Amino acid sequence: ISCLGGISFTAMAEDAVATTATAITCQADLEAMGPSGNYILANNIVLNSNYDSFAGESFSGNFDGNGKTIYFNNTANGLFETVAAGAMVSDVVTMGNIGSANSRKLYTASIAGTNSGTVKGCVNYATIYAQSHSGGIVGNATKTSVITRCYNHGSVDNKSWLVGGIAGISAGSISYCGNTGSVKVSGGNSHAGGIVGQYNSDSKLEYCYNTGDIESRDITGGIVGSIVSSPRIISNCFNTGTVKNRFAVTSKNNGVGGIVGVFTSKVSDADKKHFIENCYNTGIVYEDVTDVTNLYPIYMNYNPESVAAPSVLNCYYLGTAIEGVTGGIAKTASELSSEDMLTVLNTEEKTVFNEKFDNIETIKENIIVYKYKDKYCAYDIKNSKKLSKTY
Repeated sequence: ISCLGGISFTAMAEDAVATTATAITCQADLEAMGPSGNYILANNIVLNSNYDSFAGESFSGNFDGNGKTIYFNNTANGLFETVAAGAMVSDVVTMGNIGSANSRKLYTASIAGTNSGTVKGCVNYATIYAQSHSGGIVGNATKTSVITRCYNHGSVDNKSWLVGGIAGISAGSISYCGNTGSVKVSGGNSHAGGIVGQYNSDSKLEYCYNTGDIESRDITGGIVGSIVSSPRIISNCFNTGTVKNRFAVTSKNNGVGGIVGVFTSKVSDADKKHFIENCYNTGIVYEDVTDVTNLYPIYMNYNPESVAAPSVLNCYYLGTAIEGVTGGIAKTASELSSEDMLTVLNTEEKTVFNEKFDNIETIKENIIVYKYKDKYCAYDIKNSKKLSKTY
């Protein structure tokens, strides 16, 4: 039974070609969707605990959230269990609760448990409880996955293994994403990251930020928990959140860091390097719950038996130079919060690297808004300049 009869209407796609999309107005409409086709969320809807995440099928169509909100009322899963290669899910806002402390599943996230398509412009405020492979936006991002301009503000609570503010594990592309929610793994063998728990993609992870608190037992990073295979590049990212391992690190395969926790790889790739470039960290990094020496503001460990020492290029951290720090250059708070950092970081497309800028949100394709000294200002990323307009 469809709430409004599955009404269809014409919408303008990004390439300005008119497409016909079927309106989704309630849970019944959503559950009646076919595995392909064009759909648009016509109004805010509530999904109750009996929602079945598209009946376990893979979605291969286009779903336009239209900036509307989906409220998950204690559902077991998010919007889709699987999004196929070539599919698009865009502009969905999610709120509520997915999973529960006593009922957890693998591959859990607000938009897709597993994503092989494109997820763009989605924002999550929902609290997510999962067993493993969970994220604020996507649980498992495959090699063809593209996640861009997505933001997570909800807490993500994992029982074990892989968890991230944006994705639990990713072999695909992640760019222009941010996390402000807390990310936590309670059990062992854990990888937690502000953006992704474990990253094994050939693509760069770039232009992302984390301000949430990240905590796990074994491997913890402000942007990425662990990076596997070689070479991988983390570029133009920053962390201001607290990053904490609950126990002291005793293995080269574990670690904690302001940007990356640990680098590992196959033995055959031991001569190849990972790169962290144009990044900074102002968050406190704890090797264990009692340690506040902050020796690992960029990264902590790499396993020399399986990977070459990572290259840290043009990266900075808040504090004074300390012997034993692995990578990065110390800067004071005033240096890091100055506009000069935009030039120092020397990025092709500048991101606002300023610890005083919070409440960042995208309002246009290349414009971000940030709060600075009680005023909302605009910054043009593409043309690398401030705009005179304030909000």
